[in-house]
Amino acid sequence: MFNKILVPFDGSDHSVWSLQNAIEIGKLYKSEIIVYHSIKHYFRAVKANTFFPFFGLATSAGSTMSQLTGMEADPMALDPAAEEQVFRSQKRIGERLLAEARKRVEAAGLKCETILTEFQGPVDAAKDIVEKMGIDLVIVGARGVHNAVERVLLGSVSSGIVNSVCTNIMVMRSECAASHGE
Repeated sequence: MFNKILVPFDGSDHSVWSLQNAIEIGKLYKSEIIVYHSIKHYFRAVKANTFFPFFGLATSAGSTMSQLTGMEADPMALDPAAEEQVFRSQKRIGERLLAEARKRVEAAGLKCETILTEFQGPVDAAKDIVEKMGIDLVIVGARGVHNAVERVLLGSVSSGIVNSVCTNIMVMRSECAASHGE
């Protein structure tokens, strides 16, 4: 029934809980677990005053972005060296998270593939992976690692996946599991 299970993984309690449940379901169906992590590009800006692809908005930093974030445009966003340093750091963190997830899955005796997406958000990455790999089930945490600005501008990852990915989806709530003694 579920040959391939996809799990977005950011290291949050919700993603760990989702991975644990994917492993349990995977054991029942002898599934392959595919775990992915998306690197966020906060500093990807062609020109500070005109384009912010992270937010999906073509806007004026002096007006709209300042109003949305309460901050002026950061001149560091244009510094290619700083941008590269942030990217390398995010990539190392993502690789460590995926290595830990792989260990958990393989320790349970299941096949695991890990994917680090670098230029897509987690929802778009899920859509692409589902389409390309024939995923039967996506197991996603109800919450992940996000700040208030991301939630307002981007919406939640679980909501985005539920509304845009064409396969079976299970949303896991770790706080509910704790209240039920699991």
